[in-house]
Amino acid sequence: MLEENNKPYFINALYKNSEGYIFVGSTNGVYKFDGTRFSKIFFADKNINDTATAIFEDKQRQLWVGFKSGNIAKKENNILAYFNPEEGTPKKAITCFAQDKNGNIWIGTKGEGIYYTYNNRLYLINEDDGLTDLNIHSLTLTQNGDVLAATYQGINTCTVNGSKKQVSMVGPKDGLPDYMVTNIIPQTNNTFWIGMQDKGFCQFDYSKKKILLPAGTDDWKYGQVNTLLNSGSSLWIATQDSGLLEYNGAIKTIKFQDEKNNQY
Repeated sequence: MLEENNKPYFINALYKNSEGYIFVGSTNGVYKFDGTRFSKIFFADKNINDTATAIFEDKQRQLWVGFKSGNIAKKENNILAYFNPEEGTPKKAITCFAQDKNGNIWIGTKGEGIYYTYNNRLYLINEDDGLTDLNIHSLTLTQNGDVLAATYQGINTCTVNGSKKQVSMVGPKDGLPDYMVTNIIPQTNNTFWIGMQDKGFCQFDYSKKKILLPAGTDDWKYGQVNTLLNSGSSLWIATQDSGLLEYNGAIKTIKFQDEKNNQY
């Protein structure tokens, strides 16, 4: 699929939009899959080629794309157009997006912290605001509109009111098994699954500000958790060393999945 002159393109991001199309972020830009074929989405200047690292659709069905260069683009009439706020855009790679209850777009970066939009301006949250790490691995939203950020220095909770910013951190002193958080995804009722580098995964009850350790995860030996997917009673876990795992929350078990989708 993503290959030209026998040169493969590396895939950095996958996103399914509200219409069911799959968007692929690669080292050769952005592609759209309609169920049958892949087509590249170009900039107006087709000579522009940027490595896409994050893709997101907001509540208005606007598709956003983040790039390794720090550039940000929107898809407009099936053409990519750079987002150019007065403040400029990041200089580090874009890692993730989110949208808060007020419609503001949040942008995680690899080395600059977190940006968010407000009244057509771009604001930065960094160490001066209390952020514990400038490398943001994922962003997700709580029920009251706070934003949770996964970092290698714990979970950062960000609360904003216009340009006013407040940041707090959840770490080992709060029961988090590992400082190095790789992924955060919603579970249910303001509870979140947390993926970690060395200690597997856990749950975070945001309402009670409490870390919960699922049964069967005490002796984690499967390596770094790269990403998580919540599906019914199952949590799917992509690991660095042990491939794909499935955690069944109903019976508290972890199962391996082989390359043929058979358990072993």
